[in-house]
Amino acid sequence: MTSAYIELNDAGILQAVNGEVINTSPAYAVMDKDRLMLGDEAQNNARLLPAWTNNRFWNKLNSDPIANATHNIRHHADLAFAHLEYIWQGLSKQADQVVIGVPGFYDTHQLGLLLGMAKEANIPVVGIVDSALAAIASETSHASLIHLEISLHRITLTQFQIDDDVTKINHINVAETGLITLWDRWASVVAQQFIQSSRFDPMYDAKSEQTLFDVLPAWISCDNNIFEMDIDGIKHSVQIPEDQLIHVGDSVYPKIAQAIADLSGSSGRTSLLVCY
Repeated sequence: MTSAYIELNDAGILQAVNGEVINTSPAYAVMDKDRLMLGDEAQNNARLLPAWTNNRFWNKLNSDPIANATHNIRHHADLAFAHLEYIWQGLSKQADQVVIGVPGFYDTHQLGLLLGMAKEANIPVVGIVDSALAAIASETSHASLIHLEISLHRITLTQFQIDDDVTKINHINVAETGLITLWDRWASVVAQQFIQSSRFDPMYDAKSEQTLFDVLPAWISCDNNIFEMDIDGIKHSVQIPEDQLIHVGDSVYPKIAQAIADLSGSSGRTSLLVCY
């Protein structure tokens, strides 16, 4: 019996088979006429086709009508179903059963929607687990542990007490600001540096803007202050001061630090596990 694990962090829906990560799929959907693009393809076209782009469907999983509804896509649950079905197509030949890791903020209604979608897509779900609990499952050496998760649209903290059992003590939304907001702010910093150094504005044209956002996530996670992008065979590069990148999160960092301090204040020594 081969088991798969699907973790619903909308920055990248993680997919693993027998404990080995095989893929991630960002929670993006883009409609190009009658064609629905999902995952990486959608994210890579989000700036080229901004009129019908949605990346909130896992964060706001519900059946409320959406403003840009179509005959086939009426609400976020329709987009989530399409994405889940798309993910399962890549897993179905490799796995006989599936466990789904869900965000700690999902309520009973959202869990019901998720199970209904899995049933409709013929996905053999055998369990649902809090993704924070799954992440800390092997961290048995810590008496008190806080799990920090950053997704596209929010930052959350989950507190656990670990002794003979693992007990979930608390879960809070630190901020309704996630990676997508930070990416937008970092992109603005990069664009301004390009304009100041060479008068090249990567935000002026949809193609160059898309290229900037394609490069940005991997670049921001590496130790390199030179940002490079290739537009039609022409390489553009600029040096980005580190303090400007750090300054982008000034409105977020204190909230995270204060929330961690509030949760850990009465717990003695507390460990922090960061996932994104």
